[in-house]
Amino acid sequence: MTPHILSACLLALLLAAPGVAAAQGDTYEETVALQPGGNLSIDVSGGSVLLLAWDQPQVEIQARIEAPADVDGDYARDIVAAARINVRATAGEVHISNDFSEVERRGFFDRRRTFPDVHYEIRAPRELNLDIELERGAGTTLRGFEGRTMINSERSDLNLVELSGTLRIELDRGQMQASDFTGSLTLNVDRGTRAALTRLSGSLLIEAERTNVVLRDARIDGDSDVAISRGDFDLELAESQPLTIDAELTSRANINTDLPVALQESGGRYRGALDGGGPALRIRADHGEVRLRAN
Repeated sequence: MTPHILSACLLALLLAAPGVAAAQGDTYEETVALQPGGNLSIDVSGGSVLLLAWDQPQVEIQARIEAPADVDGDYARDIVAAARINVRATAGEVHISNDFSEVERRGFFDRRRTFPDVHYEIRAPRELNLDIELERGAGTTLRGFEGRTMINSERSDLNLVELSGTLRIELDRGQMQASDFTGSLTLNVDRGTRAALTRLSGSLLIEAERTNVVLRDARIDGDSDVAISRGDFDLELAESQPLTIDAELTSRANINTDLPVALQESGGRYRGALDGGGPALRIRADHGEVRLRAN
């Protein structure tokens, strides 16, 4: 056997070896019509999502399916091949989801199933109603959308940029960072590591447990409520805004402020008017610290 033929045979054997998983992967691409103002729903687990706004009446979907790095070659090929991406498009609505129902168990003695990671890059009309369900993902980024956005995220991190309209988020065991948001924000976060928002303008309804919430350069122009337990609330206000502050703290919480406002305290309740008073900011805190300061 010549050296060239021998090298080719060795290469073929290496590529076929069950321990080689790095080459396992597959891709998916599809474009479907969706007019501005339509509905886009995404229901995925594992991997990541990059969702970007554009000025086209359609949704462009690109996905990369990959086996985890610690999965042996044969099983890696099988789970990638078994994964399905479902795209359902009807008049005014597009639905995207993962389907791992055909992924087999590891073997006769090992009945566990390992699912592949699906990494999405999606472009959709700027004006949109979004419904997003996320689970155990590496991270999700949304940028540039206007309209109603609803996110239910479990064990996945969120990065939200340049959104406006109505934003509702349920976040469990993850962290969130957001910047340049205008509108109405409802945030319910449990067992997260941190929720941070920068350059916010609008109203707030926040419930947080075992999570620190940080707002920077915030302008509150509507009545707002914040309830936080076992975490800190750190609010930095944009300068020159009227606000009426009403904070109620348990004995295990405290409040610090450098705002030009005299807070009157009575039985753990602190009240004061900033710049003559304005929209109400109601704060309820237990087992943590509330910090209010100027930009």
